[in-house]
Amino acid sequence: MEHFSFLQEITVVFILSSFVIFLFNKMKLPSILGFIITGLLAGPYGFKLVSEVEQVNLISEIGIILLLFTIGLEFSLKRLNKIKDIFFYGGSLQVFGTIILTFTAAYFILGFSVKLSLVISFIISLSSTAIVLKIFQEQGETQTPHGNISVGILIFQDITVVIMLLLIPYLSAGAQADFAGIAYALLKSALIILGFFLVARKIVPKLIYEVLKLQNNELFLIFSLSICFIIAFIADKAGLSLAFGAFLAGIIISESEYSHHVFENIMPFKEVFVSFFFISIGMLLNINFFLQKPFTILALTLLIMFFKCIIVVLGMRIIKIPLKAAFLAGISLSQIGEFSFLLTRFAYENGILSDAIFQYLISSTIITMMLSILLIKEMHVLVGWLDRFITFDALEKGGKKPVSSLKNHVIIIGYGISGKNLVKSCKTFNIPYVIIEFNPKTVRYYS
Repeated sequence: MEHFSFLQEITVVFILSSFVIFLFNKMKLPSILGFIITGLLAGPYGFKLVSEVEQVNLISEIGIILLLFTIGLEFSLKRLNKIKDIFFYGGSLQVFGTIILTFTAAYFILGFSVKLSLVISFIISLSSTAIVLKIFQEQGETQTPHGNISVGILIFQDITVVIMLLLIPYLSAGAQADFAGIAYALLKSALIILGFFLVARKIVPKLIYEVLKLQNNELFLIFSLSICFIIAFIADKAGLSLAFGAFLAGIIISESEYSHHVFENIMPFKEVFVSFFFISIGMLLNINFFLQKPFTILALTLLIMFFKCIIVVLGMRIIKIPLKAAFLAGISLSQIGEFSFLLTRFAYENGILSDAIFQYLISSTIITMMLSILLIKEMHVLVGWLDRFITFDALEKGGKKPVSSLKNHVIIIGYGISGKNLVKSCKTFNIPYVIIEFNPKTVRYYS
């Protein structure tokens, strides 16, 4: 009967979210924001339509795993190599710049302890991979200059989450500084990540090829999900996180010629589970606590978003990134991210955060997410308004268009006799072309 009760609650959530998303589409507001509002209405601090919040959180965690998996699929080590300066220099400037500024404010202005200030600075330094890349995918901006900047910094952040999670137990009340233990944990994590790439990149593409030869979509879907969850669980057991493991799995598969086929099969499932993630975020917002201190929380939220944006802009200017792209990336990364929930909960369980600070951080995180969804949607309008006061270089105009080496090209569907003849004609007249072929043997033979 418990399972039946949960099924009823899920049905209520689906009906409520459908109604809310319908209204939001009518008002031309982002769907992600609608899912968060659905969670707020249905959760324990709203109308209490859902009592099994833990089970909703479990479904949402599957959503994060699938989201990070598909992000990894769209990414590649070749692309990371192209934006390595943004990844190393831009990422470190953003993360460490935010940590230093937040630590200074928490320790010297608010009078918090060193450990508490450091944990709070960890939490605020992260941005939302889920929100930023989902909106970028919807708007076709993942390959734009500001899209590359955001992706590079977000990946750097996702890697630093591993280190932050390892450090939190050593920052808990009564914990003794064990530098040897910290060094061992960091070394273990680095070796695990390296081992994934050395082993999985050799084995996984071969396994995918053997499965694809059978041309059974059901088997291929199950196999792709198995790879995702197996690597995610191994990473989790090794002290990393499930989401980071799923991201690694996606990157490993992205290096094979079958990544687009995997992405196509996973996408429908990802969208359903990711919606539960945003619903679960809405359920965390304690509206009673917010109503008690609305101006304090809103002021804190706006300060966080402003300074996070400025830090990204200054960091990008240091590494010679054009001002317009830096502003767009700064606006995109101004929120606090979903991994911050993980750090906040972990720090709370380790006795570092008090109840009040925990609620402040949760409330601020959710509100920064909600505001940034609206800002990212309208950031080109905002930057256009700033253009009246700040002169952007001519080369920066039109930065919204994706960077692509192909223009006015031919798309050849199928590489049979007709497809081969068409390729010969394209080569003769120097016409760029792309071939779409389903048969994995043909793809491997001619790649």
